[in-house]
Amino acid sequence: MKLALVGARVLDGQGQLSPEGRVVVLVDGEIAGIDDRLEATADMVVVDVSGDTLMPGIIDSHVHYAPWAQWLVAHPDDRLMNMACQTVDALRRSVEAGVTTARDLGGLESGFVEAAEGGLITAPRLQTCVTIIQPTNGLLDNMPGMGGVTSRWGTSLQLPGMPSPYCAGPWAAREKVREVARCGANVIKIATSSQFVNGTMQWDLQTFHEEEIAAICDEAHRMGLKVTAHARGLQGVIAAIHHGVDGVEHGGDLNDEVLGEMARRGIWLIPTLFIPAWHVEHDPKEIDRANARSRFELTARTLVRAHQLGVPIALGSDGGLHDPASGIKEMRFMSDAGMPTRDVLVAATSGAAKWLGVDDRVGSVAVGKLADLVIVSGDPVADPAVIEHHLSLVLLNGAVVGGRRRHEVLDALSSDSSAGSANGTGVVGGLADVAAN
Repeated sequence: MKLALVGARVLDGQGQLSPEGRVVVLVDGEIAGIDDRLEATADMVVVDVSGDTLMPGIIDSHVHYAPWAQWLVAHPDDRLMNMACQTVDALRRSVEAGVTTARDLGGLESGFVEAAEGGLITAPRLQTCVTIIQPTNGLLDNMPGMGGVTSRWGTSLQLPGMPSPYCAGPWAAREKVREVARCGANVIKIATSSQFVNGTMQWDLQTFHEEEIAAICDEAHRMGLKVTAHARGLQGVIAAIHHGVDGVEHGGDLNDEVLGEMARRGIWLIPTLFIPAWHVEHDPKEIDRANARSRFELTARTLVRAHQLGVPIALGSDGGLHDPASGIKEMRFMSDAGMPTRDVLVAATSGAAKWLGVDDRVGSVAVGKLADLVIVSGDPVADPAVIEHHLSLVLLNGAVVGGRRRHEVLDALSSDSSAGSANGTGVVGGLADVAAN
């Protein structure tokens, strides 16, 4: 069976928006044709999407769908398998919101990736770092959550199938990369900033020594794996970019010298504005809300300057389990910060696809690409919030998985399949004058 999406303007993922009236034909989960006219066939279902915008599915390159240890420390009565079911639910809701590819950067055991690939669960196309590699007294000592750690309070919680995140020294760091890769990591994530000192998390302090960062990057690159760094402070970012990382998560308050070096080396920035905005709204203590507000403002300024200096930027929200639509909301925060909306949409589609190394399959609307698509009522270039509030359809590998018209189209596909091709072309949405060849 073929599916023809007829009448929309097409936002191709590279920043180009066509006029209305385009016809996008999907066959066996791929984009088989893009044209200005419809040539219907007897086995084709036609969906009228006139006035809508058809674009690639959103790619969130920084999420946390399974920070179970952190949640269990805060809610010790919750059961582990209940948390697992919450992860499955969040994965499904992310797809339904329009996130068709996601990279989990701490906590997601690789069995979830295998389950998604095997069709056992409804989920975005997934990558995972499994855990965040770090030294003792680093990021997760203060914030246990990515597979289980021993906190500074002595709480020990190591989840099944998850490696310990800790290592010390260059050779132990190399061995940790190998261990995490054996556990199924598609990317290596390290924490190069955030140390706990005298009862307070010092976000700007560098954690790993330079030789440890270099060893981790060399070992990962030998296996064909990219390395991305949790780095909020200037010291941690400088150490990371000078010793081999491919990306910087968060970034914080970065100066022109550092951003210029990132641009020269082609090191990606993933700004994650959603998460400080979430903390501003939800944290119970005013001091925490104030810190989050400051972090948001610094990161927003860094994002705009990074874009001006030519740093490659990919969308990442740092959300996930607590808000499966965080990747959709991240676009609005990036646009409101001052990054041109058209470029934000590129960062959310073809840019993020390139960063994840999957741009040969997804991230743009082109013949031969997989049919991971979002269709919205309105123009996301004029207002990215239409993706959040006016979602018509979400398709993953050509299958309709979300949007307000989901059941209408699924019913038509089911009816057409049960009736067989003898009844001719099915039409959904009132498109007139369609005839089979």
